[in-house]
Amino acid sequence: MLTISYTITEKEFLDYFYYICWLRPEKKKRRLLYYTVVPLASFGFMYGMLSILEKGKVGIASMIFAAVFALALLLLVPYEMKRSSRLNAQKILAKSGPDTILTLYEITIAEQGIAGKTKVKEIRFSWEAFTNKVMVNNCYYLYLNINQALVIPLRAFTTEKEKKEFEALLEQYISPNTLSSFQK
Repeated sequence: MLTISYTITEKEFLDYFYYICWLRPEKKKRRLLYYTVVPLASFGFMYGMLSILEKGKVGIASMIFAAVFALALLLLVPYEMKRSSRLNAQKILAKSGPDTILTLYEITIAEQGIAGKTKVKEIRFSWEAFTNKVMVNNCYYLYLNINQALVIPLRAFTTEKEKKEFEALLEQYISPNTLSSFQK
């Protein structure tokens, strides 16, 4: 049995939310779609507008302008996705109130599962409740479903022995045949 205490920082929550919304492996097709459709559509739009303005005779300078515009949009997509997800996460934090997300967690990890409490709630999960495990952003994300996870920062473990004990339990109880296994 292992007992840890930690508080999720705002940065950890923002990173988690961005990962869930944009970076997780299941979103790869969505990212590829954005990275191809946005520049192609913007190039087509700019080319069409320039064609109308130049009465059907689009010159090389106009094509270069349209290509630069499309490239600029391509480079802005990752920045905008991160900014947007952070704004949404900050709204969630603001509407959730104190002692709900960025609060002290006291967690006990054992053969039966994970149990714990905060100032306002108690949690108890059998190992079967977790569908996936990922280690990213210096945190463990133990998925309960595709969009929700128990977040445990690496810094919650005060010794290497505690961390190894936790990882052994994860390997024993959360199957590598789930959505994906550890990603570092």
